[in-house]
Amino acid sequence: MTNVNSAILDSLRRQRWLGQLDAAALRHLASRCQRLTFTQGEKIFNEGDDQRFSLLLEQGSLEIYRDTRQGEEKVFQILGPGQWVALAAVFMDHGRFPMNARARADGYGVRIPHALLHDLCLRYPALTLSFLHHFCNQLYATLNHVDWLTSSSAAERLAAWLVDFSHNGQQLALDLPLSRAQLAARLGMRSETLCRLLSQWRKEHIVSGMGNRMQLENIAFLQTLSQGARRQF
Repeated sequence: MTNVNSAILDSLRRQRWLGQLDAAALRHLASRCQRLTFTQGEKIFNEGDDQRFSLLLEQGSLEIYRDTRQGEEKVFQILGPGQWVALAAVFMDHGRFPMNARARADGYGVRIPHALLHDLCLRYPALTLSFLHHFCNQLYATLNHVDWLTSSSAAERLAAWLVDFSHNGQQLALDLPLSRAQLAARLGMRSETLCRLLSQWRKEHIVSGMGNRMQLENIAFLQTLSQGARRQF
């Protein structure tokens, strides 16, 4: 019988898509996977590296980013436990990681060979449909994000981001996960524009705090302003 790491098998079984596989397929998958551990600040992969695996994150967090031509970092995602890393890249023709991944905190995950994911999709249509559903939702979110960047003001985008990050005002004391430069790049504005907006809002007692610690003092103002940057669905 093939030797199977029970911890890896349990992690795969808990993943809602892989949990659809039968017991034999799950054991075969677990026997081919490896545990990947990382420490805060460690690079998991670089943009352009050969893409030979996807990572199912179990513990810790990763930031997915690109370096801009201006020497800044544009963070696209911050991923946590239970999320996939570089899943879409498994099915891309170029066979390379399209972004960088770096650990924000110590953690570990299950490293799943991309060839094995290809084989599972051919054998299990339900799994393929789950992946397709996931990719379609991501594509729709990306289209909405592009529309958001090009049709809203800098103030509307910043307000919408703060409202979303505060869970629509449920958490008013924030510890921002991005630097000013990273947040500006994420919101499609220059760092100077972001700093000017925050300075103005501090004077108007809309926000307070310095650095990455921020208090939302007037959540109603931010919620109203953010409506112009939102879609109904």
